[in-house]
Amino acid sequence: RAFAKVAGSTPMKLRVAGVGPELNALRALSLELQIDSRVEFVGHVSDVAGFLSESDALIHAATSEAFGLVLVEALSQGVPVIATKTSGAVEIHAATGQIVLSGQGDILGMASSIADLAKQPVDPHPLIESVRQYSAASVASQYIDFFQAVTGATP
Repeated sequence: RAFAKVAGSTPMKLRVAGVGPELNALRALSLELQIDSRVEFVGHVSDVAGFLSESDALIHAATSEAFGLVLVEALSQGVPVIATKTSGAVEIHAATGQIVLSGQGDILGMASSIADLAKQPVDPHPLIESVRQYSAASVASQYIDFFQAVTGATP
């Protein structure tokens, strides 16, 4: 619905990844909102990093999200993220400062964020740097530090 609000004023195309119980409803909604020519349903995506690297933004309108791995994946590819305020998005925003948050059901707010993003290119480097703490090497190091602190053992 947010994309429909800005579709007439931006050349952006909406690419919907994934499959699930809402897919048919989303297809019907794109027809109802008359944006079906600007929406591509790509289905299951095996190469998430590749898909994201070809994207101008990730619009994540989840109603709930425990952590939001896809948000970190997008930022790690230098892709700006606009997300609804789920616990995962709020946590990642607090840690990185790089996610534009929109209230649950705030279609106009999310549309405004999409329009702003379409007008103003984003430097990918701060996005990438902001999520280095979530890299496999960083997380492994944190686990090792934790276990060493708990056990008193040293390598």
